Amino acid sequence: MKLKSITTLFLIIFLYILIVHPNIGLSQRSTIKKKLSKRDAYKEKYIRLKGSNCKLSGMIKFSPRHNTDELFGIIMFKEVILDDDLQTQIDGFLTTPIGIDGLKTEEGKYVYTAGIFKENEKIYDITEPLFRGAVELVTKVPKTVNLTICGENSIIGKTLALNREQFRKYIRKRINREIVVA
Repeated sequence: MKLKSITTLFLIIFLYILIVHPNIGLSQRSTIKKKLSKRDAYKEKYIRLKGSNCKLSGMIKFSPRHNTDELFGIIMFKEVILDDDLQTQIDGFLTTPIGIDGLKTEEGKYVYTAGIFKENEKIYDITEPLFRGAVELVTKVPKTVNLTICGENSIIGKTLALNREQFRKYIRKRINREIVVA
């Protein structure tokens, strides 16, 4: 009688360990399958770039935000570098000025005005068509770009910022001399 109860107890403990214990048995097999399926989905998410030192590279999400003083872009990146069996994942974001400062005031008026002048008299106001393209840069729709933080397509050193004086010089060079930016 004692032998049967001990055998039964041993069998119950053995089955419990085999089925429920996280590091042994069936539950371990199920976690291995979950890890494999996650790894496959992970590889599909990232893009291989030939010119990059990174074996797998993520996407940079560029979402401009309008501020009355400056235009800032938030660049969020997730990059994965695989070396043999080691995997390094880098998550982060950069905040950087992305354009001319202050296109519009809080009232919705343009900070800069542009017009065609003849003998100090404004003949035609071209503020709206001139700055429409710049305002469209400040979009609420995030843009996604294939860039990396290492290699040829690195985001480092690729940011352009124009202040008011630089923008005025650019406009004066680009537009006919009769057009004055005030």
